[in-house]
Amino acid sequence: STSNELLSSLTDSVNTGDDDKVYAMKYIHYNLIKDKTLVDELRNEVALLRTLDHPHIVRIHSTYDWQGQMFVVMEAFSGGDLYTREPYTEAEAARIVASILSALSYMHGK
Repeated sequence: STSNELLSSLTDSVNTGDDDKVYAMKYIHYNLIKDKTLVDELRNEVALLRTLDHPHIVRIHSTYDWQGQMFVVMEAFSGGDLYTREPYTEAEAARIVASILSALSYMHGK
């Protein structure tokens, strides 16, 4: 498993109480990671993601290590997931690909 697959495995919604925003919280139990070098890789990826500021890249607000787990609090998006929605139209797919390419270009420029 890659650190991205592990981090994406569990997600909840959270409200910090400080404002009316709802955030997504992803978490991973470190004991699920067989190759312990992936723990450092995961921490490095999250640290890198925290430095990015682009409209098509999810913004990470905070991270926490607690009782053998990493918690990552990030902006939440509405609209469901890719698995349960109707198929994309050609125009929607083109818009999404353009957004992905914009984010990828931004990351390569960093």
